[in-house]
Amino acid sequence: MQDWYARRRSEPATSKNINTMSVLYSISNLIELDEKRPINVFNTETRQTYLKMLEEWAEWVMNDLPRVCIDTLGTDSRHGDGWISAQ
Repeated sequence: MQDWYARRRSEPATSKNINTMSVLYSISNLIELDEKRPINVFNTETRQTYLKMLEEWAEWVMNDLPRVCIDTLGTDSRHGDGWISAQ
């Protein structure tokens, strides 16, 4: 799994949208689990890189992700297909 994330990190950045966020949930869980291990899988530099990326995307979700209606996150504001409550 670590290799998969390393390869994705070396690719050009993807566009930010609600659908491209799924891998962030996985990496955040891996980092959390790794911190509980006596011997870490991720080195400090890699962990900091991922944490920075997670923080950037979290900021984007909270401040810049288009809302399709009041307090709802959505995939496409033109179609009104919101599906996650932001509250």
